[in-house]
Amino acid sequence: MAVELEKILRPVDHPMEPFPPKYVTLASGEEMVIRQVEREDMPSLLPAVAQLMLVERDYYDIVASRVYAELLAYYTHRVQDEYVLVARSTASWPPW
Repeated sequence: MAVELEKILRPVDHPMEPFPPKYVTLASGEEMVIRQVEREDMPSLLPAVAQLMLVERDYYDIVASRVYAELLAYYTHRVQDEYVLVARSTASWPPW
């Protein structure tokens, strides 16, 4: 039954072109890369976002909870045709 339910819940997969990484120079002079996140990156990305769900200042907890839900939906194939982008300073390289 679980397999049948999964067929109903999982959206149709439409192949999309990969998002090419973009590099931006910050005001501090550091370079930041904006790149597409793959599902394989989620096990390391989700715990980083989960830590922000405990910060009760400036709505960090609410925003982080919503971002976590979106990432989890992407990871479990519950959204269709979605790019997930992440930005990271190249000073803290290598990426997760």
